[in-house]
Amino acid sequence: MDLAAHFRIILRAWKKILIVAILVAVLVFLYTNRSARVYRSTALLAVTPSDTGAGQSNAQQANYLAQSYALLVDTPRVAAAAAKSSGLDLTVDEVENRTSAAAVGSLGYLEVYATGPNPEAARRLANASSEALIAEVRRSEAIALDEDIAPLQEQRARLR
Repeated sequence: MDLAAHFRIILRAWKKILIVAILVAVLVFLYTNRSARVYRSTALLAVTPSDTGAGQSNAQQANYLAQSYALLVDTPRVAAAAAKSSGLDLTVDEVENRTSAAAVGSLGYLEVYATGPNPEAARRLANASSEALIAEVRRSEAIALDEDIAPLQEQRARLR
């Protein structure tokens, strides 16, 4: 069968081809029009490590911390704080399902993602999740610092 034979077949069946194409276009339109719209917002955070003298470069430390902090976004404590501070009527489970985070590149940046039924809800949830994450990191770092300092304070008290 040569090319001319293909064109003859297409010319004979052009009405059927047109009807199928229009039907597919209408079905795709109806499907996309009925599905709920979901908007996504992103907050970018820069992770800056303190100098620990552990031999790692700041970029390596920042990347490690960004990857570690990304895991905290979906924890119940961060999700509960985000649900409360966002002003949205969301449960902790809903916040956990609508938020995520990932380290970006290898320079210590962290992106927090949130979805919502409208752009404003997505933005508010992304901002609230970012703020809750920052508060949780500060809280856990303060606890770790207190644990590190406690033995030194005990020794200091004994020396007095």
